[in-house]
Amino acid sequence: MKANKYFEKDDLKDLDQTDTKTLFKKFKETRDLKIRELLIERHLYIAEILSKKYA
Repeated sequence: MKANKYFEKDDLKDLDQTDTKTLFKKFKETRDLKIRELLIERHLYIAEILSKKYA
């Protein structure tokens, strides 16, 4: 995995404060797995809503 040029380990705590649009842009550029996990967690509610609707 290539080095993440945007976030050092100490900066990862700031990811929770970063807006979603910025995270998507940074993930597109870096493919950072921490950013990917955070984006998935932020949008998990959509899967839950749809699973209840179509269950």
